[in-house]
Amino acid sequence: PSPEVACEAAAALANLARNHDNRNLTIDQGGLDPLLSLAFSPHNETQRQAARALSNLCLSPQTRNAMVQRGALKTFVSLASATN
Repeated sequence: PSPEVACEAAAALANLARNHDNRNLTIDQGGLDPLLSLAFSPHNETQRQAARALSNLCLSPQTRNAMVQRGALKTFVSLASATN
């Protein structure tokens, strides 16, 4: 997708993940892997929106555990270490 579409998709998932039920649906329906990929986008705003979505997903213990199992901690470390 275009950078704009990718950014808007990450932002939409971030907004949806504010709701507990949507967090589980996002994980169950395969939304985590695209977000992990978008976190490494060359576009800063897309990275920011992906990080926001990932942080919202971490608000529930169930989704947090699923994220840890899929290697999301590595993504968080990379984002925290980024200079941009």
